[in-house]
This record gives sequence, structure tokens and C-alpha cells, in this order.
Amino acid sequence: MPSLRIDQKHKDNLERTGISRQFQQELRCSHAGETGAVWIYRGILAARPTGALLEFAREHLQTEQQHLGMFDDLIVCYRRSLMLPLWRLAGFSNWVSAFSSGQKRRLCHHRSRRNIC
Repeated sequence: MPSLRIDQKHKDNLERTGISRQFQQELRCSHAGETGAVWIYRGILAARPTGALLEFAREHLQTEQQHLGMFDDLIVCYRRSLMLPLWRLAGFSNWVSAFSSGQKRRLCHHRSRRNIC
């Protein structure tokens, strides 16, 4: 997924004119969600999975990092969530602590959460 590549002229215009408060909140929420997702996959990889779960985590980490990059490109439009450290910790520890259960169970759990969200 390519970067948004907002040129300086448009960044300056966004900073000057601003965007609605609701859109700022949506961007902040989405940025926090993508941050949490990146750290979920980092947590999976820190637990040293093998086979299908390893490949799944690598692919999804790359995708989520691209999504996060898009929101980083728009950072001139909003402030980051003050709770980002919590989302990073929660995402990472969620999977590291779940490593005691079977890999198939963790993979199914994550897939079901993605379908619900």
C-alpha cells in the first residue's frame, strides 16, 4: 500500500484550515487501533511461533504497519492518542501471555476478533 504522500502545500493548508473535531477523533481512534494491531503482531512474533502462525503474523504485521503509515501521513490533521503506550502494551502482552495455549487456538481467536470488529 503506497504512502499518501501529502505534499507540503496541502499539509500547510490542512494545518491552517483544520478539519472537523469529529473527523479528528475518528483519525485518532483509527491511529490508536492500528497501533494496537501492530503491537499484537509484534507480541505474536516475540512468542516465537512456528508454521502457519508465524507466516500469518509476519504478513499481518506488514499490512498493519502500512495502515499505520497512512495515519502517520495524516498526523498534521490530529493529535495522537494520549493512551498509545497503553495500546502498545495491551497489544503486545495480549499475545505474549496467550502463548501458553495452543497455536491453533490463538490463531482462531484472532480471526474471530477480526470478524467481529
